[in-house]
Amino acid sequence: MVLLTVLFLDIRFTGAGQLLKAPRTLTAVMGMNFLIIPILAFGLTALAIPGDSMLRLGVLIYLLFPCTDWFLGFIRITGGNTVLGAALIPINLCIQVTLYPFWISLFTGEPIGAVLSAFGPAALYGIGIPVGIAVAIRLGLGLAADHNAAQRFCARMSRAAPWILALTIFSLFAAFGELSVASKDFGQVLLAVFCYFVVTFILIELISRGLKLHPQDHALLTFTVSARNAPLMLAITATAFGDEPVLMAAIVLGMLLEFPHLTALTWLLRRRASSHQAPSEIRVGVG
Repeated sequence: MVLLTVLFLDIRFTGAGQLLKAPRTLTAVMGMNFLIIPILAFGLTALAIPGDSMLRLGVLIYLLFPCTDWFLGFIRITGGNTVLGAALIPINLCIQVTLYPFWISLFTGEPIGAVLSAFGPAALYGIGIPVGIAVAIRLGLGLAADHNAAQRFCARMSRAAPWILALTIFSLFAAFGELSVASKDFGQVLLAVFCYFVVTFILIELISRGLKLHPQDHALLTFTVSARNAPLMLAITATAFGDEPVLMAAIVLGMLLEFPHLTALTWLLRRRASSHQAPSEIRVGVG
């Protein structure tokens, strides 16, 4: 709850008008995150993790939901479209929270009514309370400080999120790490997540070229598809499913593989950007 409060504290529900200015990019992002990826996730987990197990469900939960926080940092580092990325955050958040019980019902075979009855308390504790605390803090800051000081405070708090997340992961592995590492299915999780990253990278490249996206929008598409919303899903899933260590471990393992992947994508996009800038700088010098 502390982690999610910090994440929600820096989310701004503004800038929706920016979405209308980039219909091709918006179509690519929404189509990938909420149409292509669910099909891909179901197929990859069925092949890599056969059987109806908590392990497979954990990987599905990890893959299905796009990131709503730190992906914006990677977009900024690579010179991507951060304005559109910020406008997408509340949209992605609302859509994935709405879809969560329906995906769980579809992939587990549980009646939607039973899933919703478990999802209600999970949404309250995992989303409602952190959002309420974040809103209260922002309102308090608005009364006690000027706008710029309040924004700086929220930005500083958001920078603590990686450390809180690291502590969360450490705590989960302290509790369930022996179980997940000792399991023979450990490699199946990594295989499914690795294949997801490879296939989505290829799809991103094809879609970007097919739609002739600007490099800034290409970077946006890359990180909105590659980064997953594991922290929020951990909070909701832990509340909805209770004591399921294998389920929690699968989500955490996917997240650990995600970090080096995002780092590699950052290096690649920055390298591409610098290679495109070099010829233009030479031409300007000669002219």
